[in-house]
Amino acid sequence: MPKILEERGFRFIVWPNDHEPAHVHVKKNAGELVLNVSGSEPVPIEIRGQMPNKTVNQILDIAEENLATLKQGWEKYHGCKG
Repeated sequence: MPKILEERGFRFIVWPNDHEPAHVHVKKNAGELVLNVSGSEPVPIEIRGQMPNKTVNQILDIAEENLATLKQGWEKYHGCKG
């Protein structure tokens, strides 16, 4: 699973051959947040494991600042799909 970005201990990754919409999996410790990155801002899809709201907000801040990078990471493995 390719890592697209790592910041503040959060790993933003994609799965090759994954389903649409364009999304990244963000992991830290025992938690995982799946973010839709196909639009003009990242949108949480699913939380797996334990992840406090403060952590979700930190991830959203990082994702907003790096949205173009996250989209490019998705497109590298899946083409220009949304």
